[in-house]
This record gives sequence, structure tokens and C-alpha cells, in this order.
Amino acid sequence: MYDEEFDSEEPEKLMNHDLERLGAEIAVQGLASTVTLPKSAKAEGLFQLTTSTADEGLIVTRLGAETVRLLPVFDHGDGVRWLDE
Repeated sequence: MYDEEFDSEEPEKLMNHDLERLGAEIAVQGLASTVTLPKSAKAEGLFQLTTSTADEGLIVTRLGAETVRLLPVFDHGDGVRWLDE
């Protein structure tokens, strides 16, 4: 029923597998936190919303497609513009 990799007779193997998974998850979360935009209400200016210290080569789509940075700005029609939360 279970994959041989999860054989309970080798607890060290299971622990190592779990530690590798947790390490990869922490790395991904760390990278995500460097590129997450703050909520527009908390941003002190456009600089915070358009600048990142992350290496663009590390941030790719799941399919490996080319990406484009954009900042969605909504226009109410009467000249009032806002950023969506």
C-alpha cells in the first residue's frame, strides 16, 4: 500500500526524507517572502511595490515560461486610481 521509501523498519530513512522535505519547504517560503508585495495600504510608496532584491533567475513560473512584472492599477473612470488588495 505504501511506497517502499516509507518503510517503517528504517526510521532514520524516514527522518532524513522528512528533514529534506522540510528544508526544501523552508527554502521556498524564504524565497517567496523576498518577493511578496506588501498590501497597498501598508506600502509607503511605489518603490516598495516595484522593487525586489531577489534574483529574477530564481523566480520563474511553474511551467518555466517567460514572466513580466506588472502592477495592476485600477481606474475608476473619473481619474481616481487605486491598487487592489
